This record gives sequence, C-alpha cells and structure tokens, in this order.
Amino acid sequence: MKKIKIYIFLGLAAMLLSSCVGVKTYNSVWTTSFAPNQVRLDLTLNDFVFVGKETVTVSYNTYFGFIKVIDEINGKEADMRNINYVKTYGTSWMPVEEYVDRALYDVKLKMPEAEIFMPVDNVVEIQEMFLGRKIKRTYTVIGYKIKR
Repeated sequence: MKKIKIYIFLGLAAMLLSSCVGVKTYNSVWTTSFAPNQVRLDLTLNDFVFVGKETVTVSYNTYFGFIKVIDEINGKEADMRNINYVKTYGTSWMPVEEYVDRALYDVKLKMPEAEIFMPVDNVVEIQEMFLGRKIKRTYTVIGYKIKR
C-alpha cells in the first residue's frame, strides 16, 4: 500500500512538473484564392504588391496510423517545447495541412510586411515503412500586401 502511494505521488509530481514547460506562440495571417466566394470585391493583381516567394518543408513520421512525430521544420530539428505557428484564415480550397502552419511561422518572420499568403504549390512525399510512414510536405508560398 505504501508503494502504491509513492507511485501515485511520483506520477502526480511528474505530471505537474512537465505541464509547466515550454512556450507556445502563434501569428494570424489571411490566405486567399483570389476567387470571389459570396461577396464580390473587384481586385486585380494591380491592387497587390508582390513581397516575396518562399518554400517551406515539414518532415514527420507516423506510426500505427495515429502516432505522429515531427522530425524537421524548414530543414531544422523540430522543437517540441517552443511551438510557434501561424493561424491561417480564408478559403478552404487549398487548406494548410497539418504541421505546415509551424513552417509558415518562419515565412512570416522573413516577410513581416506581407498581409496575404497564397500557397501555390503543394508536394507530398510519402515513404511507406513497416507499421508506419515518413511524410515530407513542401509548400511554395507567395506573399502579397495590399496597396493603400
């Protein structure tokens, strides 16, 4: 009985100490398709200023179909304690896949003046393994800002 109390106490102490680490930050950015949805807003490419073009990559593994472990984000080892990501809004015809929002954080830091990010290319490389798979997602993103 005494050992059970010790194990329960150690488990609770480990849970309390592990829940207090790490920093989570995020940024919000609009994505768009440049196609009118319900509201008609006449915009042309003359209304936008090209800011830049970036490529982002995310590599992760899945095991047993539901366990996911991130390996690299933009060629750097993934930090699981400090999670930085960009929350995107806009149309869903080309949604941002899982974990790519963390890679877009670097793009937002490189192009802080960009107001709209448009994904133009999405490449997924899947390597099948026994009871798992390695997945690499590569996005090409173009940043624009609106002329004022």
